[in-house]
Amino acid sequence: MRYFKRAILIASAALCFNLSAFSQDITLKANNVTVKEAMEQLKKSSGYSFVFSSADVNTKKRISISVEDAGIEEVIKQILQGQSGFSYEIQGKKIIIKKAQTGTVSSAQEGKVRGRIVDATGEPVIGATVREQGTSNGTTTDIDGNFTLDVAPNANLEVSYIGYQTQVLKAQSGKMLAVTLKEDTQLLDEVVVIGYGTTTRKDFTGSVSSMKLENSPVALVANTNALETLKGSVGGLDIGATNTAGGQPSMLVRGQNSISGNNDPLLIVDGVIFLGSLNDINPNDIATIDVLKDATSAAAYGSRSANGVIAITTKRGKSGKPVINLNMTGTMQSWHRQPEFMNGKDYLQMLHDKNGNTVESLSAQQRANYEAGHETNWLDEISRTGWLQDYQVSVSGAGEKMNYYGSYIPPDPKPGGYNLCL
Repeated sequence: MRYFKRAILIASAALCFNLSAFSQDITLKANNVTVKEAMEQLKKSSGYSFVFSSADVNTKKRISISVEDAGIEEVIKQILQGQSGFSYEIQGKKIIIKKAQTGTVSSAQEGKVRGRIVDATGEPVIGATVREQGTSNGTTTDIDGNFTLDVAPNANLEVSYIGYQTQVLKAQSGKMLAVTLKEDTQLLDEVVVIGYGTTTRKDFTGSVSSMKLENSPVALVANTNALETLKGSVGGLDIGATNTAGGQPSMLVRGQNSISGNNDPLLIVDGVIFLGSLNDINPNDIATIDVLKDATSAAAYGSRSANGVIAITTKRGKSGKPVINLNMTGTMQSWHRQPEFMNGKDYLQMLHDKNGNTVESLSAQQRANYEAGHETNWLDEISRTGWLQDYQVSVSGAGEKMNYYGSYIPPDPKPGGYNLCL
């Protein structure tokens, strides 16, 4: 019984000690000191020390603190006043400051949107894209045309599918949305050029990509090569770079078909096989470019089109008064990555490291230049910022029996040329 009473007494004393340690009354007064200095004063007076990352807490901020017989939590709030974005945890005499976890949008802020997408006949649209407008948050419809997506409050949904008009609607959580997509008649009625004439996209079963240059934003970009306008705009067409001045970039339609043979696609200009280079065609004379990528091209042009076909249609005159267009382009050229060469001091140091005697390694002329302090940066002497000017003029129109389009490029600063279509 005596030992039992002694054990209870020791346990009670330990409990009282822990409680008093946690609720220790702290007095701390400081005026216009930094956060770091306040932390050091707290450590001296109470033994509490802070553990944190300098990126989470601004220790140089100046504060004034005045607490008397206060708990440790109140002191922490006073020291970290005006700072946010973190939380803290007390472990014994250690105050651990952690960066607040931002996480993702909580379920209370998110809303789950469900819906079904069908076409005009009521058939489900499989693989339609449903995206929260303005974000990358999205999903696709399943085999039944259904979708489920977690979105932020007051979000808009953007529904799109190839051959259909894109629709934007308000997201309504907790309600089954019914979306009916309408056919994009403008896209389906687009005229494409094939080997044996022209047809509309909706009636054409082959793989073809079309790009209109006439009156399009792409035409506003100054390009001296027609291929430059196609880069990144036509799926399945890989356009490489050229390492020679005036050279034509390499072209691959749906990858390389031959290891040693020619892989360039067949070029067709206004229905005629073109054996020249696209550098010879003025980009401003091009109205549309159609890229045929499957067996449809082989049916019209045979084995020569095994690597695909690029069909170019040039501009035509339109009825009305004659139209004169003048395009002027100015381009500046500079070093993309200028090589670094040794200056005179570095060159002498290289000779010294190599031969051990710098002066004897120099010729008489080099020694005279070295003694006179003459240095010439020959790269700067033979190079400068290039300035290219490009002028192009075209005349187009149409009468009762004939339409015409003509263009001309002056021979300076590059070889000139002309084009006339009647």
